[in-house]
Amino acid sequence: MHEPMKAMRIQAGRPVVTGPARVGTLVLLGLLLSACAAQERDAGGVRVDRYVVRGLVVALPDPDTPGSELLVRHEPIPDYRNRDGKVIGMAEMVMPFPLAEGVSLDGIRVGDKVELAFEVSWRPRIDLRVTAIRKLSPETVLRLGLPVVPPHGNEPPGPVSGVPADEAPASAAGSR
Repeated sequence: MHEPMKAMRIQAGRPVVTGPARVGTLVLLGLLLSACAAQERDAGGVRVDRYVVRGLVVALPDPDTPGSELLVRHEPIPDYRNRDGKVIGMAEMVMPFPLAEGVSLDGIRVGDKVELAFEVSWRPRIDLRVTAIRKLSPETVLRLGLPVVPPHGNEPPGPVSGVPADEAPASAAGSR
């Protein structure tokens, strides 16, 4: 009969986690570190939350219309935080995304599936911007369930919902 694997041993006078317990500890540590990495403070002490989400490009910014934004129908964001830092989640929705300086949409077309990274700064008003975007394979399955109403003119396709009006980006709040 062999002895079961021990979860801890003493090495150099200190306990060392081994075997399955070590894997569980490392997984837990990884989850804690990834949760912390999504929230930082800028030079002015303002909280900046960072998210990565997948979605479908509904409209591209119009180069002839200053201030026009990328519209993406994105999957739910379960770890979205409100102004107070409380996790409230964000439902699937069509949402306007301003682009950070230097972010290129080269090769991105309406109907493309994308993964985008964006950040939210909690200043007196919420400020968000896409910091990176990449095109996904057309075979990528997105978790989207709401029907999309095609855009007419400069109107966003369908309602922007799932976030309280005072916590929606300024561009989205005006489109309600």
